[in-house]
Amino acid sequence: MRRADPRQAGGRAQFEQARAYIRQCQMKLPEMFRATPIILLPAATGPAPHGLAWTGDARMNAPWTALGTPAISIPLPVDGLPLGLQIVADVGEDALVLRTVVRLHEVFRC
Repeated sequence: MRRADPRQAGGRAQFEQARAYIRQCQMKLPEMFRATPIILLPAATGPAPHGLAWTGDARMNAPWTALGTPAISIPLPVDGLPLGLQIVADVGEDALVLRTVVRLHEVFRC
């Protein structure tokens, strides 16, 4: 797979601004996760799309990917197309995310 060239997506300056913004946000993560060790949020902007041609909008998980935090999405028990729940924790807290996912799975099976 070929890497994207940052010069093609708005120029080098815009790319570097985005990287600087991500670094600023990363510095705020420990304080945020001290107050809220786990964040639960929608995994997508709506239900899963029909078919397999498109997996849906990545806006809800792209920030966590950029920040380097552990995140897992699990399906919620709803009628119709699946809705996902995303579980996020601070960098290095992968085990906390996994423990939370196991507990939520137990709760939602009821």
